[in-house]
Amino acid sequence: MIVAHRGLHTAAPENSVAAFVAAANAGMSWVECDVWPSSDNFAVVIHDPTLERTTGKPGEVRKHTLAQLQQMGLPSLDDVVAALNELSAPGLAVEIKPRINRLFVESVMKSLAGYDGIRMVQSFHDDNLVRVWGIENSMHTAMLVDSAEDMKKAIERGWPFINAHYPLVDAELVQRLHSTGRRIGAWTVNEPEDIRRMVGLGIDMLITDDPILARDISASR
Repeated sequence: MIVAHRGLHTAAPENSVAAFVAAANAGMSWVECDVWPSSDNFAVVIHDPTLERTTGKPGEVRKHTLAQLQQMGLPSLDDVVAALNELSAPGLAVEIKPRINRLFVESVMKSLAGYDGIRMVQSFHDDNLVRVWGIENSMHTAMLVDSAEDMKKAIERGWPFINAHYPLVDAELVQRLHSTGRRIGAWTVNEPEDIRRMVGLGIDMLITDDPILARDISASR
């Protein structure tokens, strides 16, 4: 599964509705977005907890209402869901950024309930994923890890799907997880040699800023 990280943002700004539409129109089978809560507890699609890099405005996402954030050009998760439902409804992976916030997790799940395609929730915080399962126990989830220590914990705790920073992924890890019926993905894999290595290892999900290149490399193999 090749995932367009924050949409096809060579064509449009990252995490914008236009970037996700571009990815779907390019035939990508999966897209990924990040969400933070607005002050009125809507899921807003943005990577950073602050506004400056994306919008040029000062302040934190959580201190603005959804209406204010939309005026700055930020979409809600509902906006993304609606746009993709009008197209091919590719697989949609949503990363819940903040630590456990029960009401926010419920807000994210409410938005995803209206999505026509395959859905996945991922997070660096396992409490978020436990809460997701408490709402919908069949939801696909992935534990995000970015260190060897976190990888060890994720394996010991039995997470069925782990998405890891790609330098952590090697043949031994892939074989170990696959032998116990678990899945392993890698992020954010952008360079051709790294894409080739990950594809060669037989990982289950490849998250990349260059999904068209990754698709071409995967197809050639």
